[in-house]
Order: sequence, then structure tokens, then C-alpha cells
Amino acid sequence: MSKELFDNVGKELKSFATVIANIILGTFIVLGGIVLIIGFSIGDGAGFIGLLIAICLFVFGYVYSRLKVMLLYTYGEIADRLISIDTKMPECVKHNKPEKMPVKTVEKKSENKGLRKESGWECSFCGSQNPADAKFCKTCGIENVDI
Repeated sequence: MSKELFDNVGKELKSFATVIANIILGTFIVLGGIVLIIGFSIGDGAGFIGLLIAICLFVFGYVYSRLKVMLLYTYGEIADRLISIDTKMPECVKHNKPEKMPVKTVEKKSENKGLRKESGWECSFCGSQNPADAKFCKTCGIENVDI
């Protein structure tokens, strides 16, 4: 398969959904026209009944064609918008890999978990100093694991 086929899948899905909806609608229009012609060719008031059935087929065909392809069109719209967002992003943001982010390791603390520190504690995530009675870090909001 060529790469051009997959350049903008969202637009392709939306175009395909529109074509399918028009084919379904066209089928119901043709059926309604056939019923209308048959009704008027029979005569004896059948033309009026044929007209009512034809109008019902037109309306039903329109609603059915739209509902039938709505999900496919929605997926196309989502893909189209994601591709649009991706093309607007700078290259440095697109290729930022999580393994390059600095991670601070947490050291195992002593087994004296029942004793409270009186001098405060250092956040294991951001490194800021916090008061001894603080349950959460004042800078980043991480919970104190020593309590």
C-alpha cells in the first residue's frame, strides 16, 4: 500500500462515510420514485397512497442514511482533528520520550516509622523542605511517605 493512502485517514473516513450515506439515500429515492410511478399508473386513488409512501421512503431514507454512517464519520472527524493537532505541535514536543525525564529515586527509610521527625522532612519527589506536621508537600503536593 502506498503511504499517500494513510496520510490523512480522517479525511478519507469522512469522505467514505459521505459516499455511503449518499448511496443509501439514493437507493431510497429510487425506491420512492418507483412506488410513486406504480401508484399513479394503477389509478383509482392509488396515486395518492403511492405519493404518501414515496414521501415516507424519502424521509426514512434520509434519516437512515445519516444514522447509518454517523459513527464512521465521527471516527473520521476525531482522526482528522488529532492529525491537525499533531501537525501544529513543535517537533521537540512530539519526540519527547519519557525515559529522558529526570526521576528522583526514593531511598528506603529506617524502620522507625512510629517516631515523628521534629525537624521537618524533605520531599522525595521535588526535594523541598516541609514542616514536621505537614502530611503533604507544600510545593508539589505529594504525600509524605514517612508518616
